[in-house]
Formats: sequence, C-alpha cells, structure tokens
Amino acid sequence: MIEIEQPEPPMITLSSPADLLSAVPYLLGYAPSNSLVLIGLSDRDIRISACIPLPGSTTDLHRLPIPTQSLERTEVLDAILIGYGPAEKVTASIDHVLKVLNERDIEIVEALRVTDGRWWSYICEEPSCCPAEGTRFAPETSSVPATMMFHGLQAFDSREEVTRQLAPVQGAVRRTVEAETSRLLEHVRSEPGRNQQVVTRTEAKAIMDEALTADRLPGPADTVRLAVAMSESRIRATALMAVDERGSAGCVRLWLWVVRHVDPPLRSRAAAVLGYAAWRDGQGALAAEAVRLCLADSPTDRLGSIVERLLDAGVAPCALPKLGHIDFCD
Repeated sequence: MIEIEQPEPPMITLSSPADLLSAVPYLLGYAPSNSLVLIGLSDRDIRISACIPLPGSTTDLHRLPIPTQSLERTEVLDAILIGYGPAEKVTASIDHVLKVLNERDIEIVEALRVTDGRWWSYICEEPSCCPAEGTRFAPETSSVPATMMFHGLQAFDSREEVTRQLAPVQGAVRRTVEAETSRLLEHVRSEPGRNQQVVTRTEAKAIMDEALTADRLPGPADTVRLAVAMSESRIRATALMAVDERGSAGCVRLWLWVVRHVDPPLRSRAAAVLGYAAWRDGQGALAAEAVRLCLADSPTDRLGSIVERLLDAGVAPCALPKLGHIDFCD
C-alpha cells in the first residue's frame, strides 16, 4: 500500500496496481505513452514523478535521462517503475533503470509494464494476481480518478494536449489584441523622455483582483495592460504573492489567458508567473511548458530560471513556504 502526498493534502491511498495506474496520469498531468514513469518515494510519500521517453532502440539505453540528481536531492529511498509501450523496449529500459537505482541503494517497490491495455509485473510472480497473459487495465474500476478530480487534479490525454493549452489565440481576437498592443506601445514611444509607469501597481492589481474575485477574465485592453505591467518587479511580486494568497488554480487560469493572448516579448514574464502558479497547483507538466516558453522568449528571465530549477530538482510545492516580500529585478 502506498500513500501519495498531494501538493495540498489529502492523502490518497493506492492499494493495487490498478489504483497506481489510475493515479499516474494525475501525477504527471497527462496520460503517458511510449515512456517510462519513475515515481520516487520516501516514507511512502511521493517525492518525484518523472516521465522518461523510451529509447529509439535497446542500444540507446545509456541515453535514458534518469533524474539521478533529483533522486538524491529529494532523498528518495524507494521507487516505482512503470513502462508504457512494446514489451522489448520497456523490459530493456526497466532492466537498465533497475541497475542504476540498485547502485544507489534505492529499493524497487513495484515495476510494471503496460502494453495494449494490459499490465504485467516484473516483481510479482504469483499467477493468481499477476497472470502470464497480463491483466486488463480498466481505470473505471478504481475510485482514484474521481478522488483526484474531486481535489482539483486533472489529466490530459497526452503531453501534446498540455502544450496546446498555451497555443496563441487566433482570428479576430488576435487582431484585437495586436491592435491594443500597438496602441499601448505607441503611447510609450510617444513620450520617451518621461519617466512614467504605463500601468501602475494599483491598476494591475485591480485587473488581477477582478479576474480572481469576480471570476471574470480581462478584455483585450486590460490583458495587454497587465502583460505590459509585468515589466515592473513590484507588480511581478504582487502577482506571485497572489498565487499563494488567493489560490493557485485561479491564477493558473488568469496567466494562461494572458500568455495565450500576447506575443513575445510581453508574454515571457506572464509565462514565468504561470509556471510558478502551475507548479504550486501541482500541474508540473504545464509548469514545465510555461517555463520553456518563457525562457525561449527571454533566456535570462530570473523567475523563469528559478521555477525551472524547482522543477528540475523535484521540489514539491508543499516544501516551499508561502512567499513573503519578494523582488525579481532583472
């Protein structure tokens, strides 16, 4: 039996391989395929969940990006391995990772293969529970998905679906936002010698408050104004503290909206805040995609780099206290 500690409790109890397989898409944020999932545990609590693409062939096993440093940083003592894909590749990959983990004195709690809707265990040899022909996997027989969704966790069908959340809006909305951006930036250029904030902290906070309190996302003009305001470090700090003070889920919704509506370079800082909010909300895959977008637009963005390090180190959201006074000057 394994207990999974979510970013914010409750504790979810997994009592069978079916429960474990039902939980994986919610731990990652998406359903894995052609990959190896490594779940690192300490005192039955999950410390890290990593999804590793299967190699192109069994001769490329040495290239598997096993997160050994993250396992050490998070003091992982036990691990679960689940391979999704063809038997040959999964078995060779699991054998390779088992060797790496054994060298680090990490005990393997379970190792499973999922192929064509069935699962097999590399640990259990009891035919009554792990037959040679495998066991049909039916997520609907487990209560885990309902429990995960009740506590706000979601699972997309693929990693590509997570990425598509960040796709820019198109059509008339895009043209309206571009016009508002041009108008606001022209206003800035018209008075180059004047030291002024185009959007004050109070104005930016009011836009955020309306989105988070009234559950009403900003229109095109306010979306652009909020993105522009993020150039001010104090406004970025206000946005980050709102994640911890007002709840991460609403902030994910707001900053995902902003990121999708504005173009580089305006979206980079909004993407960094989205990455932080998604990480706090337990949406690691979305956080990673947001940070990737941020650093692609602005490779030196300080907040984006910090969130990237949190993700790479496998730091759990519950491990970082709520933010107090902060300043992310670039």
